[in-house]
Amino acid sequence: EVLKRMLTSPSRKTREYAAWILGEVGVQNFYQPLIPLLNDSSENVRLAAIDAAGRLQTPELIPELVKQFSYPRLAMSTVKALAKFGPAVQNELIPILDDLTQPPELRAHLARVLARLDSPESAELLAEHLADESIHVRLAVVQALTMLVANRPEMPIELAASDQAILNEAKLWYRLLYTIQDLKKFPNSEMVEDAIKDKQKSVARQLLALLGLKYQASTIELVTRNLESHHIATRANALEVLDNLLTKEDKEFIIPILEDGPVQDKLDIGNVTFGLNSHSNDARLLELLEGPDHWLGACAAMLVGISKINKMEEPVAKLLQSPNAVCRESAIVAISRLGKTDTWKESIESLLTDEAAHVRRYARHVLKIA
Repeated sequence: EVLKRMLTSPSRKTREYAAWILGEVGVQNFYQPLIPLLNDSSENVRLAAIDAAGRLQTPELIPELVKQFSYPRLAMSTVKALAKFGPAVQNELIPILDDLTQPPELRAHLARVLARLDSPESAELLAEHLADESIHVRLAVVQALTMLVANRPEMPIELAASDQAILNEAKLWYRLLYTIQDLKKFPNSEMVEDAIKDKQKSVARQLLALLGLKYQASTIELVTRNLESHHIATRANALEVLDNLLTKEDKEFIIPILEDGPVQDKLDIGNVTFGLNSHSNDARLLELLEGPDHWLGACAAMLVGISKINKMEEPVAKLLQSPNAVCRESAIVAISRLGKTDTWKESIESLLTDEAAHVRRYARHVLKIA
C-alpha cells in the first residue's frame, strides 16, 4: 500500500524513488506500475523508470522503452536499458530498424543498442544496414560496428559489405556534386546548394568511418581529425597518409573527395568510375523533392516557391503529406508563394490540426485564419 501511494504521489522525488524500488525488487511480472512512470511529466522520474525497466528486462516494457527515444536527453539511458535485455531484444528491435517509415533518429539509436549486445549476430544485423537510405542510420551503424571491432578484434565483419558501402557512399558524394552543378541553372539556388554541400560533408565523414572497418581504425581516426585541421600542412599530411594506406582502386575515387581540386576533374571521376552524368535542372529538382532526404526535399520545395517554378507544383504538394514536419511546413510556404493556396486548400486545412505547432501556424497564416 505504501508503494502504491508512492507511485501516484504529487511529489516528483517520491515517484522517482518508487521507480527505483520497482527496479530493486526485480520481479519481472510486476512491471505494470512502471508504465505510467515511463510517461511521467518529470524527466528524472522517467530516467529512474528507464533504469528500472532495464533491470526488470520484462519484454512487455520494450515498446515503452522505444518510445523514450522521442526525448533526446533520455536516449543514451534508453540505449543502455534496452541493451540489458541481451540478445533476446533483437527480435523486437530489428523490425523497427528495418522499417523505413520510422524516424531515422530512432533507427540510429536502435543500431547503438545492437552494438552494446556485443555478438556476431548483432554485427551481422548491423552490416545489413551499411547501405541504409538514411545517412543518420548509416553513420550510427558504422560507429556501432567500429565499437564492436574495438571491443572484440576477432569479431567477424564481412569485408564485402564494407567495400560495397564504401562504393555506395563515394557514388552518392559524386552524384551530389553533379546535382549541385545541374541546379546552378536555377536562380536563387544557393540555399539548396548549401544544403547539398552539407550533405556531402556527412557522406565524406561516413566514408572515412567505413575506411576504419577496412584499414587500421586508429590511423583512420587520426587522419579524420587532421583533415579537419585549419592548418594546410596538417591536412596535406593526412592526405599523404591516406594515399600510402589505401589500395590503388580505393584511392582513385576517395582522395579527390577529400582534397581541394578542380570540380571538372571530380565530375570526370564520377563519370568514369560510377557512370554518372549531368541531367536537366528539372530532373534534379524532382529527384530532391521525391528523394528520401527530408532536409534536401524541404530546401528544394523552398526553391520552387522562391523561384516560382510552377511546373513543380504537384511534387511540392505531395510534401504536405510528408512524415517530416519541416517538409510539410516548407510545402505550405512554397504553395503559397506559387499562388496555389486555393488549389490545395483542403490539403492545407488538414494541417490545421497537425502535431507540429509550426506547421499549424503556417497553415493558419496562408489560409488567413486569425
